[in-house]
Amino acid sequence: MKEFNAVVKVVDEEALAKCANEYYEGDIDAAVKGELAWVEQSGLEVELEDFSTGSEELEFTSEMEARNDEVENAVYECLCILTEKNLEWNVEIIYDALNAIKKVLAGHGLRVRHPAIETDENGNQRYVEYDD
Repeated sequence: MKEFNAVVKVVDEEALAKCANEYYEGDIDAAVKGELAWVEQSGLEVELEDFSTGSEELEFTSEMEARNDEVENAVYECLCILTEKNLEWNVEIIYDALNAIKKVLAGHGLRVRHPAIETDENGNQRYVEYDD
């Protein structure tokens, strides 16, 4: 028996959500499986893998880690200079200051490259370099 690999892509999230709400009590996974059931009626078998919550989560690259270290160290050094104190490393203060700096710079049309990994409500991850 010959096997074929197939990828099912959601190309219209609104249509899928409408289908899920109308026929599957809002359950997107059930809608995908239900809509693919017709394939199995033709003698084909469908195996679905859940890529949104796969075991492989995105990780920072070494370049991303180096950039984040550079940004965080720069903010820490700025705080020490401004307060004229050798402050303890405090992530909360550093990120409060960093977010304030980003906001001020954004108000002047400037952006800070501060790599991150964002996770949406469905568990899908993506790399981002700048805040939206």
